[in-house]
Amino acid sequence: MIIADPAGNQSKPSDPWVVIVDTTHRMRRPLAASMTTWATKPGTATGDVTDDTTPTLKGQAEAGAKVEIYDRGQKIGEVTTGPDGNWAFTPDSELAEGEHSFTVRATDAAGNASELSQPWELVIDITHRTSRVQTAMPRYQRNLRRPGDNTGADPQRREH
Repeated sequence: MIIADPAGNQSKPSDPWVVIVDTTHRMRRPLAASMTTWATKPGTATGDVTDDTTPTLKGQAEAGAKVEIYDRGQKIGEVTTGPDGNWAFTPDSELAEGEHSFTVRATDAAGNASELSQPWELVIDITHRTSRVQTAMPRYQRNLRRPGDNTGADPQRREH
């Protein structure tokens, strides 16, 4: 850059400036969020019912983009996509029981933001959760002879 005054005197040239013109006015909409949950009643399609109060949402956007996740219009978190454009988000705290409507917006490194994705509907229903109690008994303990039983098991013998 050279600056000139009204008399025509010019400055020495400045160091070069690098200017990058971003002609992308809008980033494409991120692909619709897909979801995977790991609960006893997993929701895998929009509108499903699950008892997972911390569902993992997954989707795609431009590689390196910041993805903001919303539930009913309230931001609940953000992640950065990997080099392949994939992202995953699991809420830090449990979501309330009831209906949820998730949307995402991606913003690239130049600050171009996508439109909100189509909503991903999910119902969290924890009223039918059941507790599963499992006991493990070593195999050799099952073969212990007890007074009055007729199994013929030898308490000194262990199964291998």
